[in-house]
Amino acid sequence: MIFKSEKQVYSKMADKLVAEWTLDTGTQMVTHTKENDVVTKRCFWRDCVRYHLNYRVENAPESLQKLVNEGKIQAYLEDLEIRVVDAVNEQAQKLMDNDKDYQAAVSVGNLNAAGSIGNVLQAKAEEMVYQTIVYV
Repeated sequence: MIFKSEKQVYSKMADKLVAEWTLDTGTQMVTHTKENDVVTKRCFWRDCVRYHLNYRVENAPESLQKLVNEGKIQAYLEDLEIRVVDAVNEQAQKLMDNDKDYQAAVSVGNLNAAGSIGNVLQAKAEEMVYQTIVYV
């Protein structure tokens, strides 16, 4: 789905008015067009942003449109990405610190087991964090 800001700017290259801000949820791309034809694009590639955008499109598209209209969508998604990554890393570390199997694998130097268990704990941390931050 594509959200375009109500505010438009004149593009000499296109010889027409274009939206100042555009969010394409399919490509996870935010485009900002300034009066002087300077166009900046920011692509978000993390799953947490994709899941959040899909959730918002289905449950609260008006909130995305408001962020686009206010020119706050890029900062909003950047902040979401940072908060989710930090929370997942923190939660995964807590899970690893408290998992006896992981600790045992690390203590004997079994990197294959530690890596496998760590991956499972990382996925569990993502699931926990996504429920509280991404799907809201």
